[in-house]
Amino acid sequence: MFHSEYKNQEEKYEFISSQHGGYYRHDFIDHAYLYNLYFPPEEVFDYFKTRIHDLILNYPVAQDVLASLVGKLINQKPERIVVGNGAAELIKIVSGHLARRIIVPVPSFNEYVNAAPKGNAIEFPLEFPSFQLDVDKFADQAIKAKADIAVVVSPNNPTSMAVPKYDLINLAQKLAAHNCKLIIDESFVDFRSR
Repeated sequence: MFHSEYKNQEEKYEFISSQHGGYYRHDFIDHAYLYNLYFPPEEVFDYFKTRIHDLILNYPVAQDVLASLVGKLINQKPERIVVGNGAAELIKIVSGHLARRIIVPVPSFNEYVNAAPKGNAIEFPLEFPSFQLDVDKFADQAIKAKADIAVVVSPNNPTSMAVPKYDLINLAQKLAAHNCKLIIDESFVDFRSR
């Protein structure tokens, strides 16, 4: 939905702040929205330019085809992959429809909490000043709260802290014993320090 006219600046702000991307349509520059200026490389744009007719006329591609292509890239079975129109779409499905109780370390990308129905999200505060996730304490809180989904954003936004792989495996095993699924959101992996 696109509105070219707003009654006032507050109405414009409320509408735009409820959107996810596509801000170029609203005649302003968003300095806060995350952009990856290094991807895709120019070759991808060139490829799209030469095939724009095919891309538009043959949209969309079926979920199973996309999952198969992605699966080949990351060496995973297609049935383990869900492709969405950006992370925000998938987050709304997980937080808003699948999770009865979702737990998320904070500060973090707040869309998981925002998308959850009121009272369904538990915010687990990260300890200052390190902002490292204590996976044992996080697991204990998730189990105590009877969360059915736990989310770890790694590397985290805005802290940039990554959770080590062995900690994530340990966390997944602890939560699985209590019927709590672990979602590891790697949306910001391109921004991690090398």
